[in-house]
Amino acid sequence: MRNTICLILLFFSFWAQAQIAYVYCEKDSILVGDQVDFKLVLAGFSPNDIQEIRWDTLERLEFLNMADTSYYPVDFEMDATNFKGDDFNYDKPEMDWSIDDQSSPQEIYNTFKLTFWEMCAFKIPQPTIIMTNGDSLEASSGFLKVYSPKYDELAMEKAPSIGLIKESKRFYDYLLDFWWLIALVLGIIIALFIRRKLKNRKQKEIEIIPPPVPKRDIVVIPADVIALKKLKELKESRKWETESEKQYVSELTEIIREYIENRFDIKALEMTSTEILQSMEGDLLNNLQMEQLSNTLNVADMIKFAKSKVDMSLHEKFVDDAIDMVESSKEIIETEDE
Repeated sequence: MRNTICLILLFFSFWAQAQIAYVYCEKDSILVGDQVDFKLVLAGFSPNDIQEIRWDTLERLEFLNMADTSYYPVDFEMDATNFKGDDFNYDKPEMDWSIDDQSSPQEIYNTFKLTFWEMCAFKIPQPTIIMTNGDSLEASSGFLKVYSPKYDELAMEKAPSIGLIKESKRFYDYLLDFWWLIALVLGIIIALFIRRKLKNRKQKEIEIIPPPVPKRDIVVIPADVIALKKLKELKESRKWETESEKQYVSELTEIIREYIENRFDIKALEMTSTEILQSMEGDLLNNLQMEQLSNTLNVADMIKFAKSKVDMSLHEKFVDDAIDMVESSKEIIETEDE
């Protein structure tokens, strides 16, 4: 009935002005989840007359919920048949109008499919038509009711004009009303639980602290012993034949850096190859040892960073040079017997 009245008014307004625009829907009520066609009709226009359609009101849709007096954002899906884009504002390249030559005056139209997912009394948003001459026109629209099959149809018809039905509150509604109190209580409980855990952990750590070990019982393994063991294992594994060169030289230089750090108290693990060689200049290594160290580190850097390749026979030589450098530079510890 409401849509019929709108059409009658639009018919009479047609004679008062040459151009009209309206949003039309053949139905005035649908079920939740149903898809319905809306038609945006422009009478007295041609496609070239239209510069832009602004329908950003769709982003701010509101509806009267049949079970509450509050306003909520409407839950809907939209399929714009001949309009391209998803920002609800359509310029000329995004519009593909259908033309009805049989109407007088000529009508152009576009069809939109909307699906509603909640029960509501819905006022169809009005788009604004921007014409190429700079004028604008707001399209008129009707009213649509979306209801559930289980809902009393008579109540749906009277819902827009009578007092809205108040739904009894459920447990979920009370949770929403007092979420802040529930969150506060949970926060206090979690804070007390964490505090107790930390306290118990602290007491446990205090209880299991072992007594200090006398210095005389501490056995320090010399740096050269550790390095030589790792170098000999690396040589026996022959990883340069079974694994990538980059992985092999990385392990080799890691052993050398660790030895230099433990033997000479130089932070070699954190230095570049150039920084290590500069730190080792002086009386720490002789010329042969420096040459062996320099060759190994430089070639390793070329393999790791410049992706260079070397003869496979040289890899065993690098390990042997490293073993020779460690054995010749190891710390000599004098025993009491000596």
